[in-house]
Amino acid sequence: MKRFTVMRLLCNNLEPEDAAVFVGKKLCEEAYKYDRPGSFYITDTSTSIALGLGLASTNKKRIFVVCTDTRFLSEIEVALQMGVSRCLNLIVIVVGTGDHMDVSNHPNIFKSIQTIKSFLASTGMLIQDYSAYAKHGDLEEGFRTGLPPLRGPVVVLINVEQGVKKMSKIAIDPVKLATRFKEFLNDTEE
Repeated sequence: MKRFTVMRLLCNNLEPEDAAVFVGKKLCEEAYKYDRPGSFYITDTSTSIALGLGLASTNKKRIFVVCTDTRFLSEIEVALQMGVSRCLNLIVIVVGTGDHMDVSNHPNIFKSIQTIKSFLASTGMLIQDYSAYAKHGDLEEGFRTGLPPLRGPVVVLINVEQGVKKMSKIAIDPVKLATRFKEFLNDTEE
């Protein structure tokens, strides 16, 4: 299963009150095709995953942070903070191939880390691996049954096949995105 298919299935299976922070230019373009009010697109920043942690710690809505394995590795120190935060509403979805898929297809070390699950567990995060669902074409069923009861802090790992789909550039106006962000922050549950 390719990453753009994972984005479609994920976006179609989020609850209306869920928020999703998509991280990385190409991943954002793939997710933007299924834009919804609770979606935020962070294309160029080194603290984008930390933004998801900040959102999760300020309200009770479930916050999904969706990133590539390369981006997750570049912000791995945030995993420690996520685990310690004990934010029950924080779900990080790491979609990867073990390569720098958006740039050059050179291998990264994500698949080479024998104990990535142990490392994440030692941070206090729960781990769920949806790779088998993706490999066997059952990811939609996995999302439909697994996402609604999911509580964090949890990392969901999904290994996907190589290949990206050329998507349109994100057409959302930065002012509109900022307004969406402010509305989300103002609409927190007491």
